[in-house]
Amino acid sequence: MKRAVAGKIVVRLLMLGVGFVCLRWVLYLAGIGLVPLTDPWDKAVLAACNPDHYVPVLDEFIRALTDYTNFLIVAPILSWLIARGLFRLFPRFKMLFVGILASETVILAVLAALGKLWPNKTYVGVNIIEVIAILAAFGLVAFLFYKLDGDAMRCLSVACGLALLSGTITDFGITNPIKKAVARPRPLNDANKPWNEQVRVIPDELLRGNNSFPSGHTSGTFALLTPLFWFTRDRRVRAGLLTWATLQGFSRVYTAAHFPFCCLMGGLLGFSMGTLVFFVLGGRSLWKQPEPDLTNPPGPEPLRA
Repeated sequence: MKRAVAGKIVVRLLMLGVGFVCLRWVLYLAGIGLVPLTDPWDKAVLAACNPDHYVPVLDEFIRALTDYTNFLIVAPILSWLIARGLFRLFPRFKMLFVGILASETVILAVLAALGKLWPNKTYVGVNIIEVIAILAAFGLVAFLFYKLDGDAMRCLSVACGLALLSGTITDFGITNPIKKAVARPRPLNDANKPWNEQVRVIPDELLRGNNSFPSGHTSGTFALLTPLFWFTRDRRVRAGLLTWATLQGFSRVYTAAHFPFCCLMGGLLGFSMGTLVFFVLGGRSLWKQPEPDLTNPPGPEPLRA
């Protein structure tokens, strides 16, 4: 029995390794072979997406989206996993952990309101969006921790773990090495002069270094959200997650941080890696278990003596 289990683990790890190598090579070849071909198209699309003047509300929304998205995914997931781990050790103190999560939400929201997390020198409205987003993301964690029963909490914890693994592999294993290997300058880099002199610089978003291909923000967002996308069976939640990730890619073009092709390939990379991690590492088995209903969660599991 133990040999059979060990064999399955080895096979899955080999599948994950093969998939990882294939994705890395595909991305590298796309960067070397297709980037030069897409350069004129990239510049035309970026110029069309980049506004030549301040756009009320939209500029603030894009600034918040592009800078805070991955934090608003990773930090709540870590909070959930830590609280869940402690709850397994001390099952009688569920309400204590709910209180801690709720307190964390309030503290972070206050710090954001005071500009202590990400000070925005130009767009004060970004801080307002930041506060609302923190209340929504971390508040949801506290709410679900209170509402979900044991099986639903376990399934969601596994999905969150797969999301973090997918994001880590994508960022450190593929995105960063390929950025160095392809070395495509960012749109606002001096290498793209005189073309980029017509591109409007969004306040606090002047990025010139660390290369453009692929977009790390976009690949990271897709890699983090894709396991959760496959985990849930609610079409509304899936649509929301996919829209969120897609808007993150658009925001990187809007702020002239990346060319469109860099965001497109980053999104495909993140979605592919998230899908690979979810299905190869057994995420599909979670479908056989009670899934958290994020629109109408069940009541809390009664404490046992």
